[in-house]
Amino acid sequence: MGNVYDKAHALARELRQAPEVVQLREISQQIETNPEQKKLLLAFQQQQFALQAKQMQGESPSEEDVNKLNEQVAKLQQEPLLVQYLELMQRLSVITADIQQIMSEPLQDIFHFAEGDMPE
Repeated sequence: MGNVYDKAHALARELRQAPEVVQLREISQQIETNPEQKKLLLAFQQQQFALQAKQMQGESPSEEDVNKLNEQVAKLQQEPLLVQYLELMQRLSVITADIQQIMSEPLQDIFHFAEGDMPE
């Protein structure tokens, strides 16, 4: 078996050349040059992050929070480039989750403790 780090670096190089990454890089550069689109995207990302932080702390988002996020989404949907950006981000999220799952498969049989078997 070759060096696992070399293979990980090879995978990273392949990922940099994936069509989704290439397109996302190009779209990001276009958004960067458009202050209005950049502002919309950043506002959406900040609102989304705030909601996720609340959920991670066990809090339910308020109706006001959900409404603000929905308003941001409605604004973004008026910008085809931003819609394309978010779609590519979603595809990349799926790709990276799939890669993570594949990479963790060899370890699952080692770390497969049932809840009742965990030391206290």
